[in-house]
Amino acid sequence: MKTFDEFNSFYSSGLLPELKKLEEERKALLPRLYFSIGCGIITGIIIFFLAPYTGGLGFGIGVLLFFGVRYLIFSTPYNKYKTEFKQRVMKPLIEFIDPHLKYESTRSVSQNLFSESDIFRESITTYAGDDFVEGKTGKTAFSFSELNVIHGSGKSRSTIFSGIFFVADFNKNFKGKTVVLNRSFFGRKADEVVKLENPDFEREYTVYSSDQVEARYILSPALMERIMKFRAESDTNVLLSFVNSSVFMAISLPGNLFEPKLFSDAVDKTYIKSYFSYMELILGIVDDLNLNTRIWTKQ
Repeated sequence: MKTFDEFNSFYSSGLLPELKKLEEERKALLPRLYFSIGCGIITGIIIFFLAPYTGGLGFGIGVLLFFGVRYLIFSTPYNKYKTEFKQRVMKPLIEFIDPHLKYESTRSVSQNLFSESDIFRESITTYAGDDFVEGKTGKTAFSFSELNVIHGSGKSRSTIFSGIFFVADFNKNFKGKTVVLNRSFFGRKADEVVKLENPDFEREYTVYSSDQVEARYILSPALMERIMKFRAESDTNVLLSFVNSSVFMAISLPGNLFEPKLFSDAVDKTYIKSYFSYMELILGIVDDLNLNTRIWTKQ
């Protein structure tokens, strides 16, 4: 793991020159945003007064005009800015943390793997993701990406999951399936609940498994402590499952970790340091779950 002193040195020499250039681009986007909002307000006023004469046709033309202007004036340069930020800041930052990591800004963990985890059982209407990272620590291969998974549409639309979805090889072919969920989750069979000897853990989680003995073996006291520690350090919701030969982890986030903040100074070290801290925390999952201790091997 890199230290914060190493990060500070890398920030000054490797990131700051690029961030200063990006800061100028960010500032140039704000007038475009405000102009597009003004166009939206003016378009709305015009539509309101012309509605008695034009009806639905005028409304449709107004909507198309607004989104067309917004796309040309703001959305296109903003998307370019995001792409530049990821390539000039996030990619070097990830390579600084571990030069063996591979980063692909437009790729994501597959929907098949997401469904295989069995953490979420709602039917998926929209599955989207980006910012895919993969690597290997020792013999443990892992990958993760940001995901936004939606159920339903319109008024019935709800978010199944939004955050970082992590997959790693656990180096054991599990006989059963074990899922670690918040106590607020419903819809699992009561007879699948596993009783554990950690009251702090059980206050936060309910464990479901098709193999009670194996579940207790997987969730050792040390592993439960690691999970609780990670949740406390990340200050977010963390769910897990152990299926086939993989461990899956769903880490909820309130926003996109890899996206630049339009209303924050691009050269603010605190802002960039938050990326570094979260990346270090995510990559520490491999060690926290002790995946590289080859206690178990695949048969």
